Amino acid sequence: MARRSCPDSVNGMSAVSTRSPRSPHEPPLFAEPRRRSQWPGVVLDAMIAAPVLIMSAGLDNTYIFNPVMWLPDQEAPPPAWMATVYFLWLAGVWLLVLLRRARPRVPMVALPALLLFHLIVLPTTYASFAVTAFTMFHLGHHAPRKWRKPAWLAVIVGTVLALWFKGEPLLVMPEAAIIIAPIALLVLGFFWLLGVNYRRRDEELASLRDRAELAAIAERTRIAREMHDIVAHSLTAVIAQADGGRFIAAKHPDKAVEALENIAGTARDSLGQMRQLLSVLRDPAGMGPGSPLDDGPAGPSSSAVPEASHTPMPGLDAVPQLIAEATRSGLRVAFSETGTRPAVGATTQLTIYRIVQESLTNAVKHAGPVAVDVTIAWGKRDCTVTVRNDEGPLSRDVGGAAAGARKWRGADMAKVGGGRGITGMRERVALHGGALEIEDAPGEFTVTASLPKG
Repeated sequence: MARRSCPDSVNGMSAVSTRSPRSPHEPPLFAEPRRRSQWPGVVLDAMIAAPVLIMSAGLDNTYIFNPVMWLPDQEAPPPAWMATVYFLWLAGVWLLVLLRRARPRVPMVALPALLLFHLIVLPTTYASFAVTAFTMFHLGHHAPRKWRKPAWLAVIVGTVLALWFKGEPLLVMPEAAIIIAPIALLVLGFFWLLGVNYRRRDEELASLRDRAELAAIAERTRIAREMHDIVAHSLTAVIAQADGGRFIAAKHPDKAVEALENIAGTARDSLGQMRQLLSVLRDPAGMGPGSPLDDGPAGPSSSAVPEASHTPMPGLDAVPQLIAEATRSGLRVAFSETGTRPAVGATTQLTIYRIVQESLTNAVKHAGPVAVDVTIAWGKRDCTVTVRNDEGPLSRDVGGAAAGARKWRGADMAKVGGGRGITGMRERVALHGGALEIEDAPGEFTVTASLPKG
């Protein structure tokens, strides 16, 4: 037999989907922050790096590469070509500084390579200390976790080797190394920790963005679930009563009028619940007078619509009204509540109400005017909600009666079908730490939900 839609409510009101939460043409949930231009940061880096490198180059040109500054008893001054290589090296460093924001991995590899080249080819310069400090900052900021310690040790060892083997003419007195080396290591450690601090700040900001996105998805799921339950139930009841009124209008006009009155009452109740939902979304405390969603004095056409500010979300006390609406839609509903009802929170009451509502809606849609048993049983620690109707929808639609009884529980619930109402029930129950079970037996369909009382 051709399979019809699963016993569920209106398709399209998805609470959770394995597909992308929105299509490429759908506007995003939140407006994505416009990507900030990197040019201001690049200009800032250039303005900071240029004076430092120019000052270092001036000192190096005066004291390192100027033969006049070298004393006769010292080693021979560097050859002229070294000055050219040095300034080219300095230009390469400056370009890497400009790339650090757009391509952070390039300086992360190239800066240590330039420092190694400097250590091998060039004498120790003032610029090399500045570049080493910046390298420590950049590695602390951007280096992957597995590279951080090796990179830190490599730069420190390179600095020690530079001071030990190529300290002249910066170290005229060898005893000065006892003072200069610890100071240099402290400075490098400071810049390393500064980079680590920047990295942690970026990670915290990314974590906050992820948490905000997850919170938005969870909130959207909750909104979709509530809207699905409100709209699907009311439309199912309206369609069932409208079809019945259309067929009996010619022979029994009074019953047709009664059906229209029931349709109007169902629509008003659903509109009240929708307005209450919207008010909670804007203000969790409810929508009071003067709030942004307050409609002000009701007009003559809206006097019969419940005001959201005075209409609480439905709970256990509204279940009998739900049963009455289902009866008007053609179901023969038997309702019983056993055990002693404790003080139950509003969220648990709403969950019980929605489970009964969704089960009755599915019975109207997929089973027709059949007998339905609704039971709310209060135990010592939990509450069990059972809704059982004749002519199980899966049995009738896909031949489940011939296949024998089948049960779905937990993750297996996805095998029931592609509708949204059963998914919504499972999610509601899971939020309370409970369990939902669906059984399709020959001629019978049962929904059982167990919820903790606490």
